[in-house]
Amino acid sequence: MKHFIPTIFLSFLTFSGILFLVFVARTILHPPNHMGMMMNRQMMFHHMNFWFGQFFGIFLIALGAGLLLLLISGFLKKK
Repeated sequence: MKHFIPTIFLSFLTFSGILFLVFVARTILHPPNHMGMMMNRQMMFHHMNFWFGQFFGIFLIALGAGLLLLLISGFLKKK
């Protein structure tokens, strides 16, 4: 059970990251109505452009690759 905890943790982080990206895409395509934020589609895209920026994307890819290498090295050390 102890060696499954990192796999479960990484699976949870991956799933929550995918859900976050789906939420951001939904917010851009269908912004809240006038009772919510006062933004149209173009303003919402400009507001959320940071999340799809190059630096943030490269940072997430590097972080994911580092965590994957850490997980693989942990499995190789146990064998």
